[in-house]
Amino acid sequence: MDSTPSDQDREKWQKICEGWQISGLSGKKYCKREKIPMKPFYSWRKQLNFLVPIKVIYNWEEVNNNVEDSGLSVDRYCKEKGIPPSGLYLWRRKINHPAYIKPKERYDEWIEIIKDWEAGSLTQRAYCMRNGLSPPIFNRWERRHNPHKIRKTCHEEAVERWTKIFEDWKESGLSKFTYCQRKGVTHSCFYKWARRLNVLEPIRPDFTRQRPDICLEDHFTPIPFSSDISLGSLPADKKIEITLPQGHHLHIEGQWEGLNAWVDLLVRSETNDKKEI
Repeated sequence: MDSTPSDQDREKWQKICEGWQISGLSGKKYCKREKIPMKPFYSWRKQLNFLVPIKVIYNWEEVNNNVEDSGLSVDRYCKEKGIPPSGLYLWRRKINHPAYIKPKERYDEWIEIIKDWEAGSLTQRAYCMRNGLSPPIFNRWERRHNPHKIRKTCHEEAVERWTKIFEDWKESGLSKFTYCQRKGVTHSCFYKWARRLNVLEPIRPDFTRQRPDICLEDHFTPIPFSSDISLGSLPADKKIEITLPQGHHLHIEGQWEGLNAWVDLLVRSETNDKKEI
């Protein structure tokens, strides 16, 4: 059985090795990033005569001066120039550069930052955004400073946040849809958390039961009708428009014959009631 590699395998690993050479990464890091098995990679790299690139030696003093002149952070400058930042940090540490912060000084600096955050009322993310700090680094130092602090899980924080939202919604007296539109809350999330927390619809007040002595005459203006009104003189191509105080508009249009009969019926019933009285 022929065990020689096929041309397709050779072309495949040729492209992989060329990509590794262009990336500038080590073989281990490149295989991890591209999810390539390491053993065949090294075997094919040897067969195809791909040499390991010569390690670049940087002039760290010049790199450090360029970083200070650029006004950028070390990480950002090194990322733009393709320079490993760990090498610059190590060089600063060896020569005891003024920009190098000793671990004890860094610890004291972060302790002061965390105490300043605890004295305020901002969240971690808001405090980091205002002071230009990295939230993951801040969170790591805060956990190191308060190792015994009881922390809430993401689910517990979400439950607490949505509980406050539902309490505010019940106090507002608005419907779910209107409340979400005014407060900028996502409708689907609102309904989903309402089902999870078993939030019931608030009991809306019934004003007619609370005010049995309400008098409709105080809220409506009576319009007298007479049987002598001539409704046949109304034009057939016109309409009636009623504007209510709430801003609603009522339009009545169509054939006046049916409307005349309906109004006549109302007028007659009113006159008959007056005669009986």
